[in-house]
Amino acid sequence: MNEYLYLFGEEALRAYFYGYEDFYASRTSTFATEHESFIVALEKYSEGIEGAIVACETLIQYWDSQSAT
Repeated sequence: MNEYLYLFGEEALRAYFYGYEDFYASRTSTFATEHESFIVALEKYSEGIEGAIVACETLIQYWDSQSAT
């Protein structure tokens, strides 16, 4: 979660409390689907499921690479 909050910061917190519509709209057209996948993987992450851990880390790295460009 630290990496997620580092990438999206206050915007992610605002989205959590007030809705994700603006958050999704400020990103790529595929971001809503990517984010939903991240949430599902994050739910399984706490169970230690390796595929979920890989999925979360991969999405974080992908979003980080997108923000660097």
